[in-house]
Amino acid sequence: MNVDEAERQRRPETTPHAPEPATDAQRDAETAQWEAWLTTRLQEEREFFLSVIGKALGGVVSQAHKDARLELSEEVRKLRIELSNLETTLNELRAVIALEKARVVDLPSPLRRVN
Repeated sequence: MNVDEAERQRRPETTPHAPEPATDAQRDAETAQWEAWLTTRLQEEREFFLSVIGKALGGVVSQAHKDARLELSEEVRKLRIELSNLETTLNELRAVIALEKARVVDLPSPLRRVN
């Protein structure tokens, strides 16, 4: 047996004392500390959450904007082609009308009597 074991056997076992009951001021101070800690952690969590959600939404909105721009660009391109075709058709119709106006029509003379 070593010295520590012998010492323990000679001394009567002491039970740890129950902690002294906290006063209202101590409890209030501890509660305030926990609330401050919790508030800080919640604020950090909110900031992180908002940052992640903001980045995700920003990515989605950016991609939707790109898609809409491409779609609109394609539609504008199609409309320009259609407009060009319509301008060509209109010019052809104007040429036909101009030819028709310039054409001499041989009508019978109104002065000549027909039996």
